[in-house]
Amino acid sequence: MEIISQKKIFVKTYTYQHRAGDFVDTHKHNCWELCYYTSGKGKTIIDQNIFTHNEHDIILLAPSRMHNDICIEDQFVYVLQFNYPLEISSVQINLREDIQVYIFKIAEQLKILQKVKENHVLNPTDKEEKLNEITHYIVFLITKILKTKKNQYYYDQLVDYVKSYLFNHTLINYVTLEEKTGYSTDRLRKIFKKQVGIPIYKYHSELLLMKIKTLLTRTSYPMKMISKMSGFSSQSMFSQFFSNCCKISPLQYRKQYTIKPTDGVFKAKNYNSNHDKNSQKE
Repeated sequence: MEIISQKKIFVKTYTYQHRAGDFVDTHKHNCWELCYYTSGKGKTIIDQNIFTHNEHDIILLAPSRMHNDICIEDQFVYVLQFNYPLEISSVQINLREDIQVYIFKIAEQLKILQKVKENHVLNPTDKEEKLNEITHYIVFLITKILKTKKNQYYYDQLVDYVKSYLFNHTLINYVTLEEKTGYSTDRLRKIFKKQVGIPIYKYHSELLLMKIKTLLTRTSYPMKMISKMSGFSSQSMFSQFFSNCCKISPLQYRKQYTIKPTDGVFKAKNYNSNHDKNSQKE
């Protein structure tokens, strides 16, 4: 089965402090927008529908929906913009006891998103992957709130999040997955295998193997570094894992499959040289 990496999501995150009387004029976005209000009170008009939001409420706006925002009492809001094929319409999610845990998890993830955005140590690729993973999780939490029946769409979001997690982690922490998804490890394994066709551990192994092959053939990192980057506690365990999967050592794989940038240049020069000699004889 082909291993597909996490879906890339366009992600932008902001924070705003609104004072009583502030007014955001009518506008729209070409992407989803999630607004989480940590305090205060306000009103949002979406296509002539009025939504009153209070502390810990969420407004989820579908793409291209005309809307504005009126602050009644001082508010602090986290805003997440993303492009994802959600099969729902604009909705207000009010804080209720039965979904409180999910709303607070979303709030926690939005704060982490903002910290990742402001982290200037992470390189752009790592930052993008982290933003994607967190946004996948937020989308999954939204489906847990809005979907009462465990239909196929719901399971698609669950699997999508697990894939995103596996893409960004070299080791599987099932305790973390249990906490984030609300499923026991056994139940999660059964759902994943039924939806994807292969067990979680096998999907993760093949994904890890693909990343190792990329590091071997597209970088000049030493084996010790690649072993550490791949999550192995020792280089010998790394070599054993790779050799068992590919029937060839990591070093042999690098020598055999790495394309030297100069190969084509030298071949072209030799060809041109022979061609010039033949032309002179004629």
